[in-house]
Amino acid sequence: MDSSKVSEYRKSIKFELVRAKLAFDEFFGYAGGFITEKFDDSNVLAKIKIFDAYARWVGHLYESLLALVKIEDQNFVSENSRWDVTDPEIQFEAQKSLNRFNALVQAGKIDPNGHVSLSLDPDFASDLRKARNKCSFHCTDNRVQSDILQDFMNKHHHMAHWAYSEMLNLHGNIDKDCNQDLGAINQFFTVSHRTLS
Repeated sequence: MDSSKVSEYRKSIKFELVRAKLAFDEFFGYAGGFITEKFDDSNVLAKIKIFDAYARWVGHLYESLLALVKIEDQNFVSENSRWDVTDPEIQFEAQKSLNRFNALVQAGKIDPNGHVSLSLDPDFASDLRKARNKCSFHCTDNRVQSDILQDFMNKHHHMAHWAYSEMLNLHGNIDKDCNQDLGAINQFFTVSHRTLS
């Protein structure tokens, strides 16, 4: 892959991570509603918002990891690679992230008593992809019957959140130069501003 395309993928990774942050912040904000009992079992809209925010977070995390493995030199993923090639590489990226977490714990830079201990399930990458496919945007006949998102949260939430936090820190920083990189996003802002004003 040529360097200009890699550069564009890096911009897309940043964009996906920022969108993941927006979704996770929204989800986390709803968590306060559980504590204050603002949401109860009869609040249907809150239930949908909570599901939607978490599903979007998972989807954007997956997309950022997928783009990352496409541009990494040490693997054999191409832009046209299917899940049977990309899943093992995403799993490998998650393993590297877990290894870094464990190294920080061993070096005393992370207090293990202040963090949930992490583990990487062998199905992390495939479950992440399935949750993205089935819960983020594809409308299916079993959308409201499926436990895929709940199963993902139960099995993988802590590992996914660590990988997301690490990627956001490494690849998702927004600085003053980002505005030049937004291309169609800037154009959409201008058009929507004119249209809605």
